[in-house]
Amino acid sequence: MSQILTYVDLDGAARLAGRAYVTRRRGRLSTVFVYEDSYLANPRAYALDPELPLAAGHLAVTAPLPRAFLDAAPDRWGRNLIRRRDLG
Repeated sequence: MSQILTYVDLDGAARLAGRAYVTRRRGRLSTVFVYEDSYLANPRAYALDPELPLAAGHLAVTAPLPRAFLDAAPDRWGRNLIRRRDLG
């Protein structure tokens, strides 16, 4: 299991919004996201993705990663480069 710390910019400062826990089983990714309590308590907090409403507890994601995370993920070319490096 990998953990992705997720930060957002609120009022010009980076704030830890939550943690994504990513698991790979049989070649498939699954993700669970948990908002930080301090982020949920912030009146300027916002949902990071339509699939991640502002709520306490573990939020299961139906896709391998939330769409908001895919913007920062490597595209096909980048994934190929990473794969080659890992195999090299």
